[in-house]
Amino acid sequence: IDDANIFFVYAKNLAQGHGFVYNVGGERVEGFTSLLWVLICSIAFYVSDNAEFWLVVFNILLISGSLTALLVFTNTLFNAFSFTHQEEAPNLSTNVLILLLWIFAIPGYIYWTTLALMESGLWNALIIWGTIISVGFFRKNATMFSKRALLLSLLIFLILLTRPEGMLWALLFLFITFGECFKATDSIKRSLRLLTLPFSTYPVTILLLTLFRLWYFGYPLPNTYYAKVSPLILFHLNDGAKYFQAFVSSNPLIGIYLILTLTVLVTNLLFVFANKTKYSFDKISERIRYIQISLIILAGITIPIYSGGDLFQLFRFYQPIWPLLILPCYAFVMQCRKSIVFHIQNSNPFRKLKYIMLLCLFILFFMSNSATWFNFVKSVDYEFKIAYNQRIIGEFLNG
Repeated sequence: IDDANIFFVYAKNLAQGHGFVYNVGGERVEGFTSLLWVLICSIAFYVSDNAEFWLVVFNILLISGSLTALLVFTNTLFNAFSFTHQEEAPNLSTNVLILLLWIFAIPGYIYWTTLALMESGLWNALIIWGTIISVGFFRKNATMFSKRALLLSLLIFLILLTRPEGMLWALLFLFITFGECFKATDSIKRSLRLLTLPFSTYPVTILLLTLFRLWYFGYPLPNTYYAKVSPLILFHLNDGAKYFQAFVSSNPLIGIYLILTLTVLVTNLLFVFANKTKYSFDKISERIRYIQISLIILAGITIPIYSGGDLFQLFRFYQPIWPLLILPCYAFVMQCRKSIVFHIQNSNPFRKLKYIMLLCLFILFFMSNSATWFNFVKSVDYEFKIAYNQRIIGEFLNG
């Protein structure tokens, strides 16, 4: 789409040895929002004359791998914590079906993570991996813990290079990790020692990135900040609130899922605080995981409100939390299932009925959404036409 052209111009010039410039021989201006995506695009332009094709392939592989990891993580999470007594846990296909139907029901997620060719695919993958690495971080095995600390440090580094709001997301993942580590060790000092590398990576990366910008571009922040960011916070909050309202209005089920997210967060927080001395860490781990996932979703909701939303179709800024949005709802159902309908759920008629219910929910969500696969091309076609016309104008001006 049109803004992807900006990345490609910078990437092509960088691959040809002209540096981070929009015009060859022009001034150095950081006119892009993702340094890491420009670097990845420049590799594609350096090795191929058909860079867009390889970037689509890269996005598909990246998102496929990330979603596969999320599906395995989700299945492990609910199998490990949601079923007690001698109840048979659902096999992989049940959990995978629920998540896959949710993700693929409408085109927004696939469109932004694969076809748009902006940094959205990379950004979504990093948020998924941040969730997987930080949630359920602590392990009694010291070797496993050191490996995960290293992975978290790498993730923080990549997030900070990918988008400006990465500074907030990285802090959130550090906070979640520290909270669980503290609960497991019951020691602030030991928790900080175990997380020394991730906590050091955050300020060092920001410092080095700022020094590089001052040295190369002459400014501590990207040009897009000075061009677009208003000094009035209320201005951004107003635009962000409208963006959030439009997102919720796009499908009535989204509002229900957000209410369930808050419900899962509050009820599990109350449970943890009320029973923190009664149960061991392992006994309340399930509740902590639900709290962590709910916090990630709420952060994904509020950050676009603070930044003022977006003008693109299909809610680009809310796609990172899209695969996660259904998880608190699923957790809520699992908790109710354990306490209320355990014997009903295990009956053979209900086992068959749940797949019918799942199909009905999928159809309900699909039909009630404002953007479907049937009107997908019509809703985004003009964004591709803008990019196409811009390239024709560019080739004419070059001539």
